[in-house]
Amino acid sequence: MFHRLDYESEKGNLEVYGTSSPPDYDMSLIDFPIAILAGEKDLLADPKDVEWTYEQLKHTTVFYYMYYLGHMSFAIAKDMSWFTVDTMAILNHYNGICDESTIDSKFEVGNEHCRNELGLYGGKFMQE
Repeated sequence: MFHRLDYESEKGNLEVYGTSSPPDYDMSLIDFPIAILAGEKDLLADPKDVEWTYEQLKHTTVFYYMYYLGHMSFAIAKDMSWFTVDTMAILNHYNGICDESTIDSKFEVGNEHCRNELGLYGGKFMQE
């Protein structure tokens, strides 16, 4: 679980929280859309920990994808399509924007919505 700050002494925790250990945060209270973009090769944010976090936030997660990237690849990878396509598709969707450049993202909910709004099917304009 995610806990509050541990004062590393029973006395400190007792003074602040009234218990010998810090209380957990109630993750069920989070009620805004969350996107989780993670890397299979990430040595800092271990994929097992990311999966655990996803399980805790599943009720509010709108996008979860494990890319074949390491930790620093999210900042300096040669292929930044995770950002220019997928992340932008998510941001556009939640800001009411449809853009053809993100129509084939991994964010399927946004893709379907924008294809309908833009009159696209499979990336091509529908014939009237």
